[in-house]
Amino acid sequence: HERQWWAGRENLLARLASRGENKRKLASVLASVGGTEPPHNSVDLDRGEREEEGIDAEAEKELKLYDRKVHKAYGEMVAATRAELKGMGIPFFAIAGERVGKEGEEGKVGEEDLERLRGRMVGFLEDMVRE
Repeated sequence: HERQWWAGRENLLARLASRGENKRKLASVLASVGGTEPPHNSVDLDRGEREEEGIDAEAEKELKLYDRKVHKAYGEMVAATRAELKGMGIPFFAIAGERVGKEGEEGKVGEEDLERLRGRMVGFLEDMVRE
């Protein structure tokens, strides 16, 4: 999924950049025939990279919307994967909520430690699948 999301973002960036290029061409043509340039909607100067790509404020909004959608989809994917691993009884995913607490609390595992242990368990599972 991550590769698809990244490819989709790259395609969106290319489309937005070409849209900006088309606006510049239109402005050039209008200027050459004595017309007025359409209002410019560029982003702040600290966003120079976007300006170089020809992305205006409207396009920036579109890109942020895409990023929010991807972030939401990623969160849903993580939740579904965790639920599936919990359902299979995989260690550190099937842990009871009352066993999770603050770091150093007796008899409980901290959130950071639990995430680290889950990551290691996923690594073990990936190694087993490769073999």
